[in-house]
Amino acid sequence: MRFSVLIPCYEMKGFGVYFLRRCLDSIVKQVGLAADDLEIVVCDQSADLEINRYLRSYKSNHLIKYVKNNLTSRGITQNLNFGLRFCEGDYVKILFQDDFLNETNYLAQLKSTCLSSTARWVVSSAAHTKDGVTYFDKIIPTANHLLLLGVNTISSPSVVTIRKEDLLNIKFDENLQHLMDCEFYHHCINALGYPVIAESVSIVNGQWPGQHSASVDLTMYEQEIRYCIRKYGAEIFVDLIEEHLRIDWQSDRAIVLANILRELR
Repeated sequence: MRFSVLIPCYEMKGFGVYFLRRCLDSIVKQVGLAADDLEIVVCDQSADLEINRYLRSYKSNHLIKYVKNNLTSRGITQNLNFGLRFCEGDYVKILFQDDFLNETNYLAQLKSTCLSSTARWVVSSAAHTKDGVTYFDKIIPTANHLLLLGVNTISSPSVVTIRKEDLLNIKFDENLQHLMDCEFYHHCINALGYPVIAESVSIVNGQWPGQHSASVDLTMYEQEIRYCIRKYGAEIFVDLIEEHLRIDWQSDRAIVLANILRELR
């Protein structure tokens, strides 16, 4: 069994190399895997050559493939789908550039989980960090049926490991940014069933002021909900929004959803 760790990259407002170094260091420190069990695919969407230059000098016992994606304005969903075609492993481990593996046996444990359960997709636990040292808000992923509304109880796509052939069929919806993860999870559950949870290992989600998730606004949220309604049909969303509003009717998102629900009825 071979893993491809797929890392979509870009400049990250000048911090691209810093975060990529931290991410790669967490991969090359992995134990319990042969060199041939793992390849690292870095798919670079940067407008400059900083990441390319850095990788030329980076030392690793595992193969690192550098892929240049010249579509620099299409966002992370397109970059993920683009990088996938260069992955040759049986399973693809997604790992965002500003995230990293917490344990040195993360991938070995993942391999054991995949072998023992014949899992089509696996999600690990997660934590968060602002400084790379102290962790907070640890999460053990759980699925829920409100994913299409952006109720994310799974964490970022960095927790996901999925069979390559399945990911080729599902992919990420390139029309989405804010809901790209939750819509992907919904799609995976419908196509593959619920994921196996690798609770004992975790990734660490890096948080920094310039990241996409820190700048999402309600306009984008509403636009993407409306897109998903067109994609999946209004009927399913009436039920989902009604249930959501029974739980949360006061937040800004709830107000957006309530307005959409009035239109759907």
